[in-house]
Amino acid sequence: MNRLFFLLCLLPLPVLAHEETGVTGAGSLAAFLHPFTGLDHLAVMLALGIYAAWQKDRRQWLLPAAFIAAMSVGALAAPGTSAGLSIEAGIAASLCLVGLALALRLRVWPAAALTVVVVSALCHGHAHGSELLQAGAVLPRLFAFLAATALLLGLGLWLGRYAQQPAADLLLRCAGAATSVTGACLLLAG
Repeated sequence: MNRLFFLLCLLPLPVLAHEETGVTGAGSLAAFLHPFTGLDHLAVMLALGIYAAWQKDRRQWLLPAAFIAAMSVGALAAPGTSAGLSIEAGIAASLCLVGLALALRLRVWPAAALTVVVVSALCHGHAHGSELLQAGAVLPRLFAFLAATALLLGLGLWLGRYAQQPAADLLLRCAGAATSVTGACLLLAG
């Protein structure tokens, strides 16, 4: 298992997720599939959904909703710009923080959790928006990748609720640790 994580850390993941790959002109289907194509996007959305499911209060729904709202703002502000190093660093840091919170099952101050979620979502939204919203049909593409994001967050919520058994809880904590390590590797590679 450790070898797999090491190999994943060696992959140029930001390049795979945020390089111009021809999906900008491919329409809504490409926009929907985009969050699934980068391990960084996929991991943070699932981890955040799992973490949100473990909250006992309104944050269970507030964190995913805030992520989607802030991601929309980041995406709409991005066209005509590229995902620079600060955006990539923000994405990698979000993996570290959300993965760590998941691995340790941290219950942090609500404003701190919300701040991390919003900043993370702005970075992820900018990365998506700078690639997918370059030319016409902005709203269909925006809704498509927001729908994929909601699907991944919902899957994370479901997984988090499922993890009531000790073995499943341990597996999800390990997934959080792997998410955090992946983020650290991306920070070091960037």
